[in-house]
Amino acid sequence: SVDTGGASWIQQTDKILDTEELEVSLGYSENTGSEARTATVTFTQEESGNKVLLHVTQEAGVTYTDYLEVPLQLTVLGNTKGSTLTIKVISYSLGSDGSKVAKSPSVGAAPSWANQVSVGQMTGDHEYPITFTATETNSSNTTRKEIALITCGTAKKSVIINQSGQPIKKEFTITGL
Repeated sequence: SVDTGGASWIQQTDKILDTEELEVSLGYSENTGSEARTATVTFTQEESGNKVLLHVTQEAGVTYTDYLEVPLQLTVLGNTKGSTLTIKVISYSLGSDGSKVAKSPSVGAAPSWANQVSVGQMTGDHEYPITFTATETNSSNTTRKEIALITCGTAKKSVIINQSGQPIKKEFTITGL
């Protein structure tokens, strides 16, 4: 007889070859957990009661960690409504086996004056363009700034988005020439 010790992830298939011989096959379901699992399979000869123990260890499944990088880049949007700013971010899920799985970023919060946002298709090595469009003109002469929150699953990064102000116009009058 064969006893899998209650390990539900081990499947046993028996095939009787003849009156004296039995073929036992063991199958295993995928380990989707983050830790290895073990079991002891016991083979017992009915006539003698002799036992053979087989210790089985199944390594942990692949686990994934969300990864997000926002490389240093210029984040200044033009001062007029409709101006656009495109930044590049690197976004993916990193497997415990070293694999990278594409995962598109999203924008959780955008500046109130540039809240029209689109995320483009992946290019290069998991690089995604994110475009912010100004929904208001900055009519002051100072640059304004707000934070955009970019996410990739559980990974989050804050990026300061700037909108330039109106150019300062100075008029000079020269007299006495």
